[in-house]
Amino acid sequence: MRMRNARAVHMVSGCVLIASLSGCGSSSSPLEAKLPGIGVSVQLTAVDGKPLPVVIASTASDQTLVTGGKAVLGEAIATGSYTLSLRHTTGMMSETSNVAGTTNLVANGSTATATIDLGAALGKHVYTFGL
Repeated sequence: MRMRNARAVHMVSGCVLIASLSGCGSSSSPLEAKLPGIGVSVQLTAVDGKPLPVVIASTASDQTLVTGGKAVLGEAIATGSYTLSLRHTTGMMSETSNVAGTTNLVANGSTATATIDLGAALGKHVYTFGL
C-alpha cells in the first residue's frame, strides 16, 4: 500500500511539474514578455528599426527627428491612437511638436508596429511601440 501511494505522489508531482513548465497549453514561453491589453499606453521604442531619436527627414538646412511617442492599444490591438514627438531644427532654431492620430497596429510578441505616413515632407515610416 505504501509503495502505491509513493508511486502515485511521484506521478502526480511529475505531471504538475510538466504542466507548469509547458505553460499549461499556452502558445508562448512563460518568460516571454507579452504586449499589454486594450487601453494600455506603450512607448515608442524605434523608427524604421532604429532606436530613438531618429532623423526622418533632412536637407542641407534643416532636419526633423522623432524624439519619443506612445500608442494606446485599441480593441483587439488592431487599432490604436498614437502621439509622436518631433523636433524640427533649422540652423540654430529648434521647434518641438506632437503629431497624433489613429492607426492600425500589428502585434508581434511584446511589440506592436504601425506604418504611419506623416505627409510628403516627412514620409512614411514604420514605428515600433512596446515594453
